[in-house]
Amino acid sequence: MPVYRSVCPCNCYDACAMLTYVEGGKIVKIEGDPHHGFTRGRLCAKGYAYLRRVYSPERLRYPLRQYPRGSGNWQRLSWGEALEIIAEQMLTIKEKYGSTLPLCLNKYSGNFGWLHNAVEAFFDSLGGTTRAGGSPCWSAGLDAFLLDFGTVHSPDPEKMGQSKCLILWGTNPAWTSVHSLSFLQEARRQGAKIIAIDPVFTPTARWADLYLQVKPGSDGALALGAAAYIYQHSLYDHHYVKHYTVGWEDFSRQLAALTLDWAAGETGLPPEAIATLAEIYATTRPAAIWIGFGLQRHTNGGQNVRAINALAAITGHLGEENGGVYYAHQHTWPRGFQVEPPKDYRSPNRYLNINNFAAEILAASDPPVKFLWVSCRNPVSQEAGAGRVSEALNTVDMIVTVDHFLTPTAQLSDVVLPACTLFEEWDIVSSYWHYWVAVNEPAIPPWLEAKSDLEIVSALAAKLNELAPGSSTFPTDKGPTDWLDSLFDEKMQNLLGMESWQELLKGPRKAQVEAAFPSKINFLCSPVYVPPLSPPLRYPLRLLSPHQQYSLHSQFQNLDWLLAINPEPFLLIHPVTAEKRHLQEGELARIFNDQGEIVARVKIDPGVPQDVVVAYEAWYGKSNYNVNKLTSPLPTDLGSLTTGFPGCAFYDCFVEVARL
Repeated sequence: MPVYRSVCPCNCYDACAMLTYVEGGKIVKIEGDPHHGFTRGRLCAKGYAYLRRVYSPERLRYPLRQYPRGSGNWQRLSWGEALEIIAEQMLTIKEKYGSTLPLCLNKYSGNFGWLHNAVEAFFDSLGGTTRAGGSPCWSAGLDAFLLDFGTVHSPDPEKMGQSKCLILWGTNPAWTSVHSLSFLQEARRQGAKIIAIDPVFTPTARWADLYLQVKPGSDGALALGAAAYIYQHSLYDHHYVKHYTVGWEDFSRQLAALTLDWAAGETGLPPEAIATLAEIYATTRPAAIWIGFGLQRHTNGGQNVRAINALAAITGHLGEENGGVYYAHQHTWPRGFQVEPPKDYRSPNRYLNINNFAAEILAASDPPVKFLWVSCRNPVSQEAGAGRVSEALNTVDMIVTVDHFLTPTAQLSDVVLPACTLFEEWDIVSSYWHYWVAVNEPAIPPWLEAKSDLEIVSALAAKLNELAPGSSTFPTDKGPTDWLDSLFDEKMQNLLGMESWQELLKGPRKAQVEAAFPSKINFLCSPVYVPPLSPPLRYPLRLLSPHQQYSLHSQFQNLDWLLAINPEPFLLIHPVTAEKRHLQEGELARIFNDQGEIVARVKIDPGVPQDVVVAYEAWYGKSNYNVNKLTSPLPTDLGSLTTGFPGCAFYDCFVEVARL
C-alpha cells in the first residue's frame, strides 16, 4: 500500500507531520509520522478527522457562480468560464480606474504551506494592489518582543521538558497544542513545577500544580507585581541586570514603588498567591514562561507581554538553557515568492487593516475597492464586528472566494473556486512554534475539479495575458516543484543542513536555530500597566472567545465526525451569574450587545469568573452561530511595528445574557 508524507498546514502551533495510506486511489488511513521529533507520530482529533474533510459530501466540487449575489442561486461553471469571467472583470475595473489598486486580496492563515504564498505573488504580478494587512493573531506580542529584545525569538519547545518550573501564561495546550503536553509531562516527571495562569479554569489549568485565576487583561499587573516582590526581596539576578540590561536603574525605581496589595487589587488574586508565584519563579532554575496569544488580545495586550518579558529578564531566565520565554518565531519561514510587477503599474500597494477590514473597505477611495479575492480566510466568520462585513462586501463589484466549503464568506461571493486539500498538492510546511520542517507530497489526484492556489493563480495569470498581454508577470511555466526549488534557498539549506528540499521526502528535518536574544535587554522604555477596559452598565459580562477543542478558527468543526462529538455551540457561565438570570443547564440563551446577538446552549461552569462568559469561536457548518457578531475591531496597544497595524482586542468585548 503506497504511503505518502503529509503535513497539516493550518494555523496551529504543532504543524503535525502525517503518513497517508492510499489504496485504489483513495485515502484509507491517516496517522502521525513517528519521524517528526516534535509531534512524534501522534495527531489530534482534528488531524484524524481529515479524511472527513477530503471526502465530505459538502466539499466544493467545481467552480460556481452566484447570481444575484447572496441569492443562493448557484450556477456550475467550467474552469475556462470561471477564469474568463474573473479576468474580464479585473481588466474592466483596471481600465475604468486606470489603476490596479481597486483589486484587493484578503488572505491569511487558513493554509501556511509555502506554496500558498503564490497568491500574494500573483497580486504582486499585477502592479500595486490593495491588501488586507496586519494580523488578528499575534501582533501586539510580536511588537512587545521587538521592543524589548530587538528581535522575535522563541526557544526550542522540546527543551521545556528539561525545565524545573514552567509557567503556562494564558495558554491551553491541552486543547491547542496537544503535542507540547508530552514535553510538559516529561518536565513534571523530573520534578518540575507546572503553574497555569488563566482567567478560566481550563483543562490545562486543572492539570497544573498551581493555578492562578487572574482577571482578564490584568496579566501585566501580575507580572509587575511579581517582579516588584522579587526586586524588593533581592531575589533578582544582580549579575544579569548589571551586565545584560539597559535602563535598569529607572525600572528598579518603578518596581520599588509597587506593592503586592496594588497587584492583588488589579488581578483579583490574594497577595500571598502573587508572592508564591514570585518566589517559585525567582528561585527555580531553569524556569520557562509560555506566553499564550490570548492575553495580548486586549487593548493593553502588548504591555501585558512586555511586563512578562521584564519579569523573565530580572530573574536572569532569558537565554537560560532549558528556560526563557516562549511565544512564537519565524526562523523557518521562507522568504516568499519573488515576482516583479509590470513596468507600467509599479505603484506601491495599499494596505487596509485586516482587523477593521469592513470599515476600511467602506472608507477606501481614490480609487475604491471593487474586486476582492479571498483565500485561506473566512472574514465573514473571523473578522471582529462581523455584522458589518456584509455591508462592506456589498460595495464591491466582484468577490471571488477559494475554499473547500461554501463558508459564510463564500455564500456572499460571486464566484467560488474549489481548492485542493493538502493531500492533493505539493508543499512544505514550517511551524511558528517548533523548529521542524516537513514536506507535503500529493497522495491522491485533486478531488473532482479542485485546484491548488498555485495552479489557480497561474491559470488566471495566463488568462489575463491572453485577454490583455502584459497584464501579469506571474511565471505561468513553473510548477510546484520548480517553485519549491526556488524557495528552498541558501538560508533554508543552512538551517536544515541539506542541499535540496527533496531530502525531506526521507523524513522531516529539524532546523538548527541559534539563540537570538540580544546581549542587552531594553528597560529604557519600561513596560507600563494600563488597566483593561471596564464593562458598561448595560453589558456587565466580559465575553472571551478562545479557540475551541475541535476547530481551528472556522475550520474542522463543520465536519461530521467532529459535529458528532460537539454538535452545537455552548456558553460557559458561572453558577451565580446563571442564577441571577434564571438560566438553567442545557437551555438556550441569547448573548447580545449593540453589535449583534447569538444563541448558544448554557453550560454552567464554576471555573468561569462571575463577571465573564465564554463562547468559543467556530463555524458549525449550517448553523448561524458566529461569535464575532458580538466583537468589535478595537485595536490593541501594539502591533504596527511588526505587522503594519495594531492587533485586535477580541477579548475586550462586553455582553448581556438572557433566556431565549
